[in-house]
Amino acid sequence: MTKEKMTQINVMSDAELLEQILYFLNEIRKQIKNKIFINQTATDLFYIYCNQLTDKGLAWIIKGRIYQFLKLEQEEGIINLTKEIEVIIKKAHEKILTLRPFIYPPPKTIIKTPNYIKDFGKFPSNQDQILQTEKDILTHPFQIKLHKPSKGKWVGHLHAHVTKNLLIVYLWDKDGSQLIWERIMKHTEFDGS
Repeated sequence: MTKEKMTQINVMSDAELLEQILYFLNEIRKQIKNKIFINQTATDLFYIYCNQLTDKGLAWIIKGRIYQFLKLEQEEGIINLTKEIEVIIKKAHEKILTLRPFIYPPPKTIIKTPNYIKDFGKFPSNQDQILQTEKDILTHPFQIKLHKPSKGKWVGHLHAHVTKNLLIVYLWDKDGSQLIWERIMKHTEFDGS
């Protein structure tokens, strides 16, 4: 695989990567007699496409199934495993797409509230992680763990963990196409509000 192709893969969202994996699974079934093609394609799926998924749990499940069919000799077993992977991917893909109303299309305006700016100063040792989490929220619009619906005082908002005990609370205004960074707070403060 060329460096250019790998760069293109690096910027794909999970939804796009899953669509590519589905395409290649279909190609494997079409070329079921070509063991070299199957092994090379499965290896690419395992080491390149799955490794790019931000949902590491899903990547691990898909990798496990790919590893199983790499060990198989029977065409029927390979076909059955590709279909099993397809079912897993389609369920995950549906779940990913349900997030679209909250964070898609990308915001035209991004606002940091005074509280957010003040909170940022309270956590100097986590500032790089906070900035990375902000970037991840914007660049991975389908990643479930970055866009969790909030409860209690923060109903209508979304949140993402920066660390195990630190999170960002934000509001996605789809109609106004703006994202408002509301607060950075410890999990205990968030749960208590």
